[in-house]
Amino acid sequence: MEKKKIITVLLCCFLSTQLFAQKDSVIKKGMIRAHGNLSGGYLFQSKKFASYISANAEYYINEGFSVVGETWFSFNIAKQNELGLCKNFSTFAGLNYHFVRKSRWDPYIGFSAGAGLVTINHFQDTLIRESPVQFSPLVGVTAGLNYYIGSIFHFFFQCKFVAGGSNSSLYGRTYLEEIKLSGGLGWNFTPKKKKK
Repeated sequence: MEKKKIITVLLCCFLSTQLFAQKDSVIKKGMIRAHGNLSGGYLFQSKKFASYISANAEYYINEGFSVVGETWFSFNIAKQNELGLCKNFSTFAGLNYHFVRKSRWDPYIGFSAGAGLVTINHFQDTLIRESPVQFSPLVGVTAGLNYYIGSIFHFFFQCKFVAGGSNSSLYGRTYLEEIKLSGGLGWNFTPKKKKK
């Protein structure tokens, strides 16, 4: 079911390339795009929603590809008296492919690798305690859409599927499969080239 949803989103992005093609492109080689906002996520193993502060920065290598870095800081996921994932901080670096050229619309997909730092609520001496920070390798697949208002601002929507986990002999295996959603207003600019 999840694969069908992901394939549908990617197919819609691909088919929209002809619909969104225009001559007034803001997207250029060297452009920098960034945003910071409140975001949400859904963790499949614990069946819980999570809230994040997220930040993203992207550099366009050309009109078709960009390198991207992003960070997600979670609010507490499990309450003090609950077992399971408590805090979930992650950072990613990757590459995005942009389907449309010469347009203000910018549908894209991307792949990224990352690392997570998590804490887990567990039983210790008949009490629920928070574990020390644990490292977790992560991978992510992203699909999103930007609409450039002008040379400074853009609207964006991004959906990111994250896979990974933390394995500990003391706290067991914690799966970090999650869908993360973010959207809002972002900033973009293209640095001017120095004239020789």
